[in-house]
Amino acid sequence: MEKQTDILLIQPPYPNLAFETTNVPLGLAWLSAVLKREGFKTSAYDLQIEGTDLKKMGKYIEDIQPEIIGVQFHGQVSFNYSMDVLKYIKKTFPKIKVVVGGQQATFRPDPILDEGGADYIGLGEGELTLPELMKHMLGYPGASKPDSIPGLMYKKNGKTVVTERGGRIDDLDSLPLPDRDVFQWQKYPQWVILTSRGCPYECAFCSSSSFWGRTVRFRSAENVVSEMEQLVEKYGVTSFLILDDTFTLKKNRVAKIADLIVEKKLPVKWGCGTRMDQIDESTLKDLKRAGCVEISFGLETANQATLDRIKKDIKVKQQKHAIKIAKAAGFQTRVSTMLGLPGETEKEVRNTLNFLLEAQPNEIQIYPILPFDGTTFSSKTEDMGVSVCDENYDNWVKDSFKPIAESRWLSRDSIVKMAKEMVATLSENGYTHMTGQEELTKKKLDKVVSTGLTAFQLVESYKTKKTEAKI
Repeated sequence: MEKQTDILLIQPPYPNLAFETTNVPLGLAWLSAVLKREGFKTSAYDLQIEGTDLKKMGKYIEDIQPEIIGVQFHGQVSFNYSMDVLKYIKKTFPKIKVVVGGQQATFRPDPILDEGGADYIGLGEGELTLPELMKHMLGYPGASKPDSIPGLMYKKNGKTVVTERGGRIDDLDSLPLPDRDVFQWQKYPQWVILTSRGCPYECAFCSSSSFWGRTVRFRSAENVVSEMEQLVEKYGVTSFLILDDTFTLKKNRVAKIADLIVEKKLPVKWGCGTRMDQIDESTLKDLKRAGCVEISFGLETANQATLDRIKKDIKVKQQKHAIKIAKAAGFQTRVSTMLGLPGETEKEVRNTLNFLLEAQPNEIQIYPILPFDGTTFSSKTEDMGVSVCDENYDNWVKDSFKPIAESRWLSRDSIVKMAKEMVATLSENGYTHMTGQEELTKKKLDKVVSTGLTAFQLVESYKTKKTEAKI
């Protein structure tokens, strides 16, 4: 009997996140595409979609009998759940080798290796490491030995081995399009695209540049639009989010993407995120004709001293201008703020609230500080004046009513107090408080405030359901 799969790729669950924010795991989909191109057979299992029952997952493993299992450790909030998945596999299927990757595997590998019992950990971008490692693990003739494969961590004779630093993929167009077919894509409520990797900025609260690097690598406009075409023609999806940290960083590429979307007459509506100093009237026109309807900005705070302290590298007047011109151009504008930032007392929070009342963005998200691995908040907590009050990662959710950290200037109780005050004041001024549990087929709301992670109001993306992809 021909084997069904060489490797089973597993996405652990995010139990505290709203289902509406769930999308096909792009990292694993890209890995699957690269592995298939190399001739390997892949399967995938997403516990966020299939449920958190590990025995059910175990039954699936028994059914397909993979040679290797890959487990993604993606976010800190799911770290404990990912460890549970890893430990269950190692205990239940001791003969199956397990490879672990993802951001948390790079930032926090020691417990994964020592306590979780992973056979190998991929550090950095897995598309470069995993194919070579699999050739070794499956006994391919002439395969490289693990100690000569960059970006690996493993145990040998009881000692930890870390190979030379893995490289980064400079030409993202060299990657095949993500293999969404390996997942049960019909079950996902949200569709996403990633068109670049890396961030040139070093904001104290963000880990992106620590993982992807500060040199931004862009997919070409042609490559990006080919994926959009695939979503439309193969999956019947016309609404999606672009997940880049700063989508408009390379403005001539944005213009080219818009040209191609118009030329191909793609009926798409989408949202993206960018910085407030990386938007202008010309770029907004390009986004508009390309089908963009919603733009997300990281405001964080409207206090210049704080912006400087957290190395946001932006001016308050630029923030105000960005919201103004985006709204004037007809975009749904979404901004996120943070409570508990270094140096901010209740006075500074109220100043940000007054800014929001004046600027009137369509959607406001109020997040608590979260010193995630890979951020300056995590590596320099004392210098930043930030302290963690709850070490249980299960509770590390973006909910200002449930903060897990505080600052020297704003306690946990004060963070909750100010979140409630902001919600109450904004509600008095026409904003609707969303919790993330609302029906997404409702009429789009013009003014929304939330204290946690909620889905973009791209209703079309959640209505799109197909039973099978077009070949």
